[in-house]
Amino acid sequence: MTLKDIGIDFFKKVILPSGIILLIYVVSKIKFTDDNFENVVITLLICGFPFGVQQRFSVRTSYNSNNVQESVIAPLILITKFFIVGGLIGIPIMAWRLLKAVGYLFVTIFRLLRLNRG
Repeated sequence: MTLKDIGIDFFKKVILPSGIILLIYVVSKIKFTDDNFENVVITLLICGFPFGVQQRFSVRTSYNSNNVQESVIAPLILITKFFIVGGLIGIPIMAWRLLKAVGYLFVTIFRLLRLNRG
């Protein structure tokens, strides 16, 4: 494995996911300045959404309505469910990617040390 391959893997597996999470977290902390429970949950949902939107399509949400007024509101409810379920699915995926990034730091250090020896 060359130094270039190690650098590309490090960027894809550590820098990119951590950078996305950090950027979204900073932007949402600017928006939600209070540290009450609702803002923390909204921040978690916003941070988890990019990671859960891929798996979100395997979860089905439906809304049946026979009323005309409800049929106008139904798309709004489905869009809201889309974002909430995507964020809820994305929170554990985000945590797992952060754990993998921390673990991959040690793998990268080991590979660099092995590259310098050989």
